[in-house]
Amino acid sequence: MRLSPGSAASAAELVPLFRSVLERCLVRPGEVVLLHTDTRANPEYAAAALGAALELGASPYQLTVPTRHPQIEELESVARAWEEADLVLDLVSTGAHLFSPLNTRAVDKGTRVLRIAEPADVLERMTPSDEVRERTRHYADRLSAGHALTVTSPAGTRLEMDIGDRAGVAQYGLADEPSRWDHWPSGLALVAPREGSVRGRLVLDVGDLVFTLGRFVGEPVSCAIDDGRITEICGGVDALLLREWLDAQEGDGSRLIGLVGWGTDHRARWDRVAWHFHEAAGTMDAESFAGGVRIGLGNNASSMLRGENACRSHIDIQLRGCTVTVDREVLVEDGRLIKATSKTSASPTRGER
Repeated sequence: MRLSPGSAASAAELVPLFRSVLERCLVRPGEVVLLHTDTRANPEYAAAALGAALELGASPYQLTVPTRHPQIEELESVARAWEEADLVLDLVSTGAHLFSPLNTRAVDKGTRVLRIAEPADVLERMTPSDEVRERTRHYADRLSAGHALTVTSPAGTRLEMDIGDRAGVAQYGLADEPSRWDHWPSGLALVAPREGSVRGRLVLDVGDLVFTLGRFVGEPVSCAIDDGRITEICGGVDALLLREWLDAQEGDGSRLIGLVGWGTDHRARWDRVAWHFHEAAGTMDAESFAGGVRIGLGNNASSMLRGENACRSHIDIQLRGCTVTVDREVLVEDGRLIKATSKTSASPTRGER
């Protein structure tokens, strides 16, 4: 779907899609739905969300903050708006509120939060599904029950880490229960390994992705990891850019392995992030790509991961062709999901409150 920016007609076309997702987020008549936008947010998404919420009998309103003055979001009045809402739709143009105190405070109060920012064709193709939800919760349950996680690849990656007593997190694109954050679209099973426990070597191969830098890797990058932190980065221009980005961050928490996970959505496309001809593409396609492994560096003290590294920076690396084992059980093999059809426990995974 290609949309004309600011078009009322194209926003109207999106209302049924947004309504279907808000229904699955259990929006009820009388509920307060806050649309949090900034001055560069997609106006069609705000208009479609407003129309969908009104059709469901909710009480929606929009809060717009200036993009270049992020400190305004630190106002107590903004925090109260989030806490008092039943559902917050995070529609800002750059950077989700996942790692912000604003989000954590609201989630702790019981607010449901749903991030929506991907291109319209991605929202359509990866509309939340029961299949992806069940599959993702299955993997998150395994992470919650596990203690040792290993990631290997033919390129040379071998990472070992401790995930004992850390909650496995299931992202499937719906904020469908109190105190839940999610991102539409999503298909991700994630965990924050214990800080300092990751050891080994991380190797980015040709075609892997470094988000934030917006690059498909053109030549191998080899990273040594000791005590949970990247200590050496070797390679060509991609290694140089990653090293310089990390050097520019405040403190050494930016080099800490903050999260590990893998994609669970069979509909996701690895190449979608490269489609810049018509519009800037988001990252959730590659992050949700079935069997693709995500390595997050930096902040993991989000409302869902509950890690201990609250540094200001976060950057994600996406790998293909990896094998992931939890307590010696193979869950991803050479980039293919294993045991994806196993039944999921009816109880919530740890961290999904």
